[in-house]
Amino acid sequence: MTDNSEAVTLDERGALGSIRASIVGSLVLCLESPSPPEIAVRAMRDAYSRVSHLLPDPLSVAPLASTSRGPVLFIDELWDHKRVPEILQAIAESLTRPGIRGHLRPCPTERLGPGGLQDYACLTAAFSPMGSRWLKPAPAGRDRRVGDLQWRIEKPALDRILGHALEWCSVERGTDYFGMGMHRFRCRPDERRELFSAAYNARGEASIISFNGLHKVRKVDFSLEGYVLYQQRDISLSRQRCVQDMTQVLVELADDLQYGLVKGGNWMSGTFGPLLDTNWPEFEGPHALMRQAHPVLDRYVPDAYGVQVLGPLHDRDLFPPEWHLSPAGADRVLAIHPDVDAWFAQDRPDAQLVESGRERLNGILFTQALGMELNRETFP
Repeated sequence: MTDNSEAVTLDERGALGSIRASIVGSLVLCLESPSPPEIAVRAMRDAYSRVSHLLPDPLSVAPLASTSRGPVLFIDELWDHKRVPEILQAIAESLTRPGIRGHLRPCPTERLGPGGLQDYACLTAAFSPMGSRWLKPAPAGRDRRVGDLQWRIEKPALDRILGHALEWCSVERGTDYFGMGMHRFRCRPDERRELFSAAYNARGEASIISFNGLHKVRKVDFSLEGYVLYQQRDISLSRQRCVQDMTQVLVELADDLQYGLVKGGNWMSGTFGPLLDTNWPEFEGPHALMRQAHPVLDRYVPDAYGVQVLGPLHDRDLFPPEWHLSPAGADRVLAIHPDVDAWFAQDRPDAQLVESGRERLNGILFTQALGMELNRETFP
């Protein structure tokens, strides 16, 4: 670590540990400096530009947010650990050049509660927004991987969904957190939009959380797969009321959705495939291929669920007549099973109920064969 009172000190060991812990080579760097915020932000932006030739996947505009703790910079694809010290030193030196003093360190990842959230029941409204498929170029020296396939949410839809998420993701007397991948840290409510823009531009995923103990939590994940997951746990509300709340999320956002569902279960990491599989009767195969499913979710559904939102291209005649279909948005439909309480009475619905739903919706289900075909088209 450099120790110079006139320079920017660098927590190189902490940054390397943070990158390794993230698994995918992402880093969230914060500059703690006595310099005025606007000067520190400008210096951090200029430093990113000066070292961009060293980065595996640089952006034309630095993925940077101004926060109360200092400028926060998001860097992705630092998978070649041997090159990281050179990159970090170059950033620190570039910051020192205009006379900036302070400490450059990774944002610490903070836990929520004594054991995290994964073992606690919640309700989820998950959906595929309107968008288009994009195969991200692999940086030089790295093999193509499945994570390169992303779903780019249409800009107007993204803006509306984000605005809704920022307003919805708030609990009384809660503490706000922001996350990207495995990184999670506290922030102020008014900092979340700028943090989202920087993280989403850098990696294509972001999470916002409002936490008031394990009894009251709201969380929204914009996943790398291109799905959005709203999750809520509130033990002061009845299960029926929570289902209504999550259904209302889908209704309010319906015009920007290809497809949406409400599901009970445990807290997830923010990815769609595992969400569909966890606490759910076994289904043959396709959930592992949900990253490829976006192009057909405007016509197919991933499984049988008690509450779903359908787009204008879904064949509504394939839904049994006893299901309740009602307008949602301009040309979407909210589809609710006649015995909706049976789907949500427990975290895991009765297997026979789900199997019956699958039989009735067979003509509209996303299948393993369809998923494999989409996979072959993408990765021949």
